[in-house]
Amino acid sequence: NAIPKDACATIVLEDGCIEAVSALCQTYQHKIREFCNEPDAIISIQQAMEETAAISPADTNRIIDLLRDAPNGLQSWSQELPGVVQTSLNIGRVRLEGKFLAEYQLRSSVLAEKEALKQALAKLGKKQGMLVRFHGENPAWPHKKDSPLCSIMTAHWKEMFGNAPTVTVMHVGLECGIFAEKIPDLEAVSTCSAAFGVHTSKERMSIPSAQRFWPFLKQLLSRL
Repeated sequence: NAIPKDACATIVLEDGCIEAVSALCQTYQHKIREFCNEPDAIISIQQAMEETAAISPADTNRIIDLLRDAPNGLQSWSQELPGVVQTSLNIGRVRLEGKFLAEYQLRSSVLAEKEALKQALAKLGKKQGMLVRFHGENPAWPHKKDSPLCSIMTAHWKEMFGNAPTVTVMHVGLECGIFAEKIPDLEAVSTCSAAFGVHTSKERMSIPSAQRFWPFLKQLLSRL
């Protein structure tokens, strides 16, 4: 689920291709810096220090086609809540250690849309002769507009701190969905201290926010 900060690949080149590939790296480095808001992005090439096994050109093309054609990123916005992502997926890991492995994480507050994503990935995998498996799913956790628990928490925050908390709908996969799937009419609200740079190598939490949040949570639980 992390946003990667770097990636590498070992490739096999024909003799005399190194200069052309180096120029290609510079071209794409410029594109990424300019169009992807990554001014410090670096794409470089260097000679491997030891020999490694290589896969065939045909299998290389199959992998590239799969990664290129598979859906990735935002898929749909919520119609009920403007500005909130409803369905998305991201490729979390790609490995080639004896066999090719690509891992995606699928998220959606609408079960039918998540199932459609699964079918799309399965179809692409089958097209390239690859096995697709699904595991560790986060069930859909639909937004509840009039939540009594959310109202109680908001009132308690105002009582303690004198200002209204930020109440929003987030596009995440949480344990709440697992509980909500198994317990009918469950009231579930996610709340936490302020966090920044989530899912990146610079993820951090506000200590003052945590110091406010802990007594709030203890008093809230004592009232429920």
